[in-house]
Amino acid sequence: MDETLISRAQSVGQQTSTWVKFWGVRTPDAEIRQIDCLCLRPWVVKYAPRFGKVIEAGCGLGKYVFYLHRLGIDVEGLEFSDDTVNTLRDWQITKGLAVPFRVGDVTQMPYPDCSLAGYLSFGVVEHFQEGPMRPLAEAHRVLRPGGIAVVTTPAPGYARRITQLQACYRLARSALGSLKRWRWRASGASCMVAARALADGLRGRTETYIDTSGSAGRRKFWQYEYPPRLLAEALNRVGFRVVEAIASDLRFNEYILRRWHPEIPREMARLRWLDRLEGYRWTDFLKAFAVVVAVKLAPRMHCFLCGQLNATELIGTVPICRDCQRLEAVAYYAKRRYYYHYAQHEYDVQRRPLAGERQCATCGKQYSFDRIFGDSGFSEDVCERCLRTPAVNLRLSNTALRLTWVPPIA
Repeated sequence: MDETLISRAQSVGQQTSTWVKFWGVRTPDAEIRQIDCLCLRPWVVKYAPRFGKVIEAGCGLGKYVFYLHRLGIDVEGLEFSDDTVNTLRDWQITKGLAVPFRVGDVTQMPYPDCSLAGYLSFGVVEHFQEGPMRPLAEAHRVLRPGGIAVVTTPAPGYARRITQLQACYRLARSALGSLKRWRWRASGASCMVAARALADGLRGRTETYIDTSGSAGRRKFWQYEYPPRLLAEALNRVGFRVVEAIASDLRFNEYILRRWHPEIPREMARLRWLDRLEGYRWTDFLKAFAVVVAVKLAPRMHCFLCGQLNATELIGTVPICRDCQRLEAVAYYAKRRYYYHYAQHEYDVQRRPLAGERQCATCGKQYSFDRIFGDSGFSEDVCERCLRTPAVNLRLSNTALRLTWVPPIA
C-alpha cells in the first residue's frame, strides 16, 4: 500500500500517546482481576497452543499474557508503547514474576517467518482506518504451519447500533437546519455522512469517531466494529482457514450505554438476565464482540496436542497428528462447543479477594490460593504444578471453567 495513504490513515487508536493515557489510569492487578469481564477467556485458554511460542500482539497491560504464563505456556507480550512495557517490567519486579514483554509494531513484528505457534490479538486490528489487512497478513507471516490465530474486535451489538442511529438522526437534523439557512454545501455533506453511516450499519459494520475539538468537522477515527462474518472474511483473504467465527458478550452493551452500575440492583438484575441469554445463537447479532479462530494451513503442520511437525489435516478445529488422535483431548476440538452453554458467570461486585488452603484434585497436595490469580479461574481445585501440565490445563480449560464477572474500572 502507498505509504502516503497509510500516513493519512493514522487514527487516534494508532497513536502511542492515546494508549499511554488509557493504560496509565489502570494497573495490571486490576486488569487480571477483571479477566472475565469481556467473556473472552474461554476462547483464549481453549486455543492458545501449549507447545511453541505464543504472542499477544498489542497486549496492553498484559492480563492474558500473565494468565497464560501461569498455565505454563511459552508466551510473550508485544506492545508498541515503551512506557507501557516499562510499567509492566517494573510491576513484575514487585510481584516476583518474570514474563517477557517486547516493544514492537503489530504490522512489522520482530519475529522470523514461520516461527510462532500462536498469535493472539484482542481489540487491535479494528483501529487501522485503512482496514485490518496489514496486521493480519503479518500474523500469517510469523505463524508456523498449523499455527493458531485468535483475533477479536468490537462488534456492532445493539448498543453501537443504537448510538449509530442516534448519530444519523443528529446529522439529518443538522442537514435540515443547514437547508433552511440555504447552506446547500453543508447540508449535502451532512446527508452524505449520514447515508454512509446508515449504509454501513445495514451492511453490518459500524464506525466510531472521537470528537477531539468540540467541532464535528474535527472528529478523528477511533475504530471499526466488525461482525464475525466480516472479520472472518479478512482472515481468509490473507491465507488463513477460519475454524470458529462467533459473537460474544451481551453485557458489554450496557457499559457502552453507560448503564453499568453495580451498586444499582435493577441494573445488576439486567446484567444477569443478559447473561442467561448469552447461550442462544439468535442473540449473536446483538453481542458486543466478534471472536474468530483461524489456522495457517499447510501440507504438514505442527500438531496442536504434541507440537510435532507431523499433522496433515484438521481434526475438527485444530491440526492433530495420527499419534494424538487417540487422546481424550481430541473430543474437545472434534466439534464446536460453546462455553456459555455450561459456564454461566458468577458475579463478584465487591471484588472479594480469595484466600485459604485447598487440596489439589489432581495430585492431592495442599496449596494456597495465588495472591494475584486466586483460584486461576477453574471450578476444580488445582495446584500451580499441576496447572502448568498441558494435559491438565487443556482438560480444565474445556470442562471446568469458572467465569467470574467483576465490574471494570470506569
